[in-house]
This record gives sequence, structure tokens and C-alpha cells, in this order.
Amino acid sequence: MTFTDRRILTTLVAAIFASPTFAQTHLVPEPSIYAPLMDFQPNYMKIELRVFAPAFDGSVRARAIVEPSFSSEFAVGIRQDAGAYSVFYYVAPEHLWDYAVLELMKKGEITSSQGGKSTTAEDITKLQASLPADPASIKLVRCETPIDPELANSIIGIWKYVLLQTRYDETTTLGVDGDTYHLSMEINHDSFAGQVWSPPENADVGRAVDLIYTIKNVCTKEHNVSLETLRSQVADLTKRFQIVLHPETTK
Repeated sequence: MTFTDRRILTTLVAAIFASPTFAQTHLVPEPSIYAPLMDFQPNYMKIELRVFAPAFDGSVRARAIVEPSFSSEFAVGIRQDAGAYSVFYYVAPEHLWDYAVLELMKKGEITSSQGGKSTTAEDITKLQASLPADPASIKLVRCETPIDPELANSIIGIWKYVLLQTRYDETTTLGVDGDTYHLSMEINHDSFAGQVWSPPENADVGRAVDLIYTIKNVCTKEHNVSLETLRSQVADLTKRFQIVLHPETTK
């Protein structure tokens, strides 16, 4: 098989090997080191944690790390700092998945050739030269927008509602493309985390994913999405999920 374009190579590998790709209507537990088939590329997640460290500091009340198929990873979330709240959006200028591809190529698990001649070494050199040597040196593109406490606690309540539905399925359907979403937060001093792959829009978690993009667009001011749009969407979800807000229980 010949790979002459890094985008084609990355896309193919991502489709085959990325985070578990199952059609899901709710969050499922994150991969465990105790699972017989733990995620084949744990270093990818470690790189994400290093690059998106600001999304995991003590002031963040809820977050989502998003792994799009064909664009850079990003994070959204809610930050509380001395009683003031904001929503944030951080995006990596580099496609972090390329580090996983590079590692697989160095291991010999991915090879390339052209005209019957191996080009793996050449492609490794090119890919490595295109990436910062230390992923931790990557500077996130960041934006934050202040929001009022009521709106913040409503969003936190929605995150909590969706995370409390995290569970395994008895049966799953394998998929080969799509976006993966990792949601996490602290609930009653315990850490909760779950992931979902391209959920249907009419599922509860699909509506939460739509909220992720609304937060992103509020921060970036894309598509004329305003705080009023966010507030309306959050109000609809709070009503739909029958969430009774008790701010002290979301701490």
C-alpha cells in the first residue's frame, strides 16, 4: 500500500485505530488499564492531557475534550474563579493525533511505500519535522467569555446529568469514522469521566454535544451565536432533563 499524502495516512489510521468507535446514545466509561483491550494508543491521551492542562486545573468545574476526525482537538468547559464564572474554548494549533501516527510509524505498525520502494523512513522524518519536539510546548489558542452564576450552574447541572448516565452496553455497533467527546467533572469530591462517539442528535448526550459547540461558538463569536442563544439552549435542556438545580451539590 502506498501513502503519498500525510492527510490520507492520518485519516486512514484514525479511522481504524482511534478511540473506540461505537455508535452510542450515552457516555461509556473511559478506557481502563485493567481492561483486556485497553486503548491501543494510550500516549495519545497523555499528550492531550499535557497540551490541555489548563482545562484540568482546580478552577475548572466541567470540561469536554473533543477529538474531531479531520481537524485539531479542542476543549470547552466552565471555569469558576473567586465566584466569577466563564466558559472557555481552547484549541491545539497542531493535530495531536499526528504524534500517535508518528509513534506507530516508528514502531513499524504503519509503513509506507511508493513504486515498490519503502518510504517509511522518509515519511517519519517529514512528519517529525512538522511537529514540535515536545507536545507540552504547544501553545493553545484560547478564549473565554464571562457568564452569570445561574447559567454556569445550569451548564454544570447538565454535565452532571449526562455523566451520571455513563455505563457499558451489552452490545455495540462498530463504526469507522466520526468525532469522539470526553466529558469529565468532579461530583461530590469524586471524579467522573465518560466518552461518546458521534451520538445521535436526539439522544440526551447528543444534545449535550450540541451544547459543546454552542459554548465553542459563544467564545469564538462564530455563526452569530450569542450568550442569549446559549442561555435559551441551556434552559431547554434543563427543562427536558428535569434538572433541579442545587449548586452546592455540583461542587
